[in-house]
Amino acid sequence: MPTILGIFLFNSREISFDSCFAQLFFIHSLQCIESSVLLLMAFDRFVAICNPLRYASILTLQRIAKMGLDIMKMACSDITVNSIYGLSGSLLIMGLDSLLIFLSYVMILKTVLSITSQAERLRALNTCVAHLCIVLLFYTPEISLTLDTQIRE
Repeated sequence: MPTILGIFLFNSREISFDSCFAQLFFIHSLQCIESSVLLLMAFDRFVAICNPLRYASILTLQRIAKMGLDIMKMACSDITVNSIYGLSGSLLIMGLDSLLIFLSYVMILKTVLSITSQAERLRALNTCVAHLCIVLLFYTPEISLTLDTQIRE
């Protein structure tokens, strides 16, 4: 955001090395955190649909707190950023998370399609629509921006 403001307000077309490094650090850190949150949301939907009677016993407060702490650890971790690491790390994180999200939705669809009642099937699918929209809104620009940035370098 500071770079964009500098371009629009002051017509500044250069960025210092320290600013570039800080910007890359925050972009990759926040990308990792956002992707992890989306993965946790997919896991939550998977448990809610595939094991609805065991939802409370599987996702206990202790387990939810533990998953939240793993995300906080990622936000505070030390990340050495360079061009190759940035691209491979971004693609690995997004690729692995998107693969796991895809697999969870394949299992969700398998479970939903086994439901005999049409109304129950639609109700189960409606719980996933918001999450799928968020995933698409997140990953589509994220992948295009990552590839665009790396191609320009």
